[in-house]
Amino acid sequence: MKKKLMGIVTIIAIAAVAGYNVYASRSNVKLSDLALANVEALADSSEGSQSDCNTYCMVSYFDTCIIRYTNNTFTTCYDSRIRRSN
Repeated sequence: MKKKLMGIVTIIAIAAVAGYNVYASRSNVKLSDLALANVEALADSSEGSQSDCNTYCMVSYFDTCIIRYTNNTFTTCYDSRIRRSN
């Protein structure tokens, strides 16, 4: 009888630990303000695009072109000699 009770207690303990691990792994990850700002900046389409690099990068310095937009944002196009067609 004592072995049966110990077996039941062991199974309940294992189930409790497993349940807690599942709960802990499903909890949301909090991002810092800096990480959220980076995500928003990457998602913002007003920052420019690859087509801007192909269209507006006619002069480059060390194969890097920087485009300045009217809203004072910048886009950096690396290795623009490959992207330029003329």
